[in-house]
Amino acid sequence: MILDKVVTHLELSFPDDFVSGRPSPEVLSVALCDVGSAEILWSLHEEIGKSYYWKHRTFEFWVNWLSNPSTETWVISTPEQLAGIIDLEVQVDKGVEIVYFGLRPTFVGRGFGANALALAVQSAFTLRDRFTGVRNRVWLCTDDYDHPHAISNYTKRGFRIFKVTNEQMEVPDRQLKAFPPGPS
Repeated sequence: MILDKVVTHLELSFPDDFVSGRPSPEVLSVALCDVGSAEILWSLHEEIGKSYYWKHRTFEFWVNWLSNPSTETWVISTPEQLAGIIDLEVQVDKGVEIVYFGLRPTFVGRGFGANALALAVQSAFTLRDRFTGVRNRVWLCTDDYDHPHAISNYTKRGFRIFKVTNEQMEVPDRQLKAFPPGPS
């Protein structure tokens, strides 16, 4: 099935432009993943992304992604468990894209989003600094099917909207929800 969506593109030009939120209920940390993490990442990505129509990624995709020097995946954790995921990609002319950023359902709506985003931004600028000639910008896209507070979280943290587009996405019937959160 083809679904319409409004895609909002946001950017942050400098690390100091980021505006911190309130502290999260538990300390969060990030760990860089390697090829040995592919199976865990496949499962985590599926768990987080199913509510937002994230593209399905195969185990083979993860092996290739994690082997590429211009892409990184970080796992967000509390001291006790995995909390979320950050996928980053260096694009010389565009900066570093936060391709996917999300929290496991048990962490959504509990005050972790702002601090998890801070870790994503920090990781993205650190990745950017390892490359020469990459535009000084971290950017991301969100759409109607993302968490309802996604755009407000990004703009409160200092991201600015630089483009809004109307697009379509193909969603396998097995992935459709009874009442999609998208446009009405």
